[in-house]
Amino acid sequence: MLLIAAERPFREIQGIEFAAELHREAEANINRYRSSKQRCKRIRSLALNAADYAFPRADLVIYLFNSFGRAVMEQVLDRLEKSLEEDPREVILAMLFPELAFLVDARTRFCLYKQTRRYRIYRSSGNASSAVSDPSAPRAIG
Repeated sequence: MLLIAAERPFREIQGIEFAAELHREAEANINRYRSSKQRCKRIRSLALNAADYAFPRADLVIYLFNSFGRAVMEQVLDRLEKSLEEDPREVILAMLFPELAFLVDARTRFCLYKQTRRYRIYRSSGNASSAVSDPSAPRAIG
């Protein structure tokens, strides 16, 4: 997903991997990646627990594909909401096959923007800006 995101003009793309082997594979893929479609050059894989991730203080696009269980998802959402409380900004949260969407639905900081059976897209509410409409502004996290 990081390499697909690199075809968009994001400022930076970060992937989070808990498993050391998957992190090493992601780094190897990033190092081998060469494409004429690449528009973002700053791609990183971070080896850490998603519950410990400190969200950047910039507009964000976050992509989740049933990445973790309920307990970690709740911790991630808690950190994200706290981050938005401290620094209001635009965040788009995209979930593919959103088994845990009910956890986001219960939050007040996110509004459902679009949904199908396969995905849900949320936007942060009460934003300080609307820079996500400019694709060069946000950072992508997945």
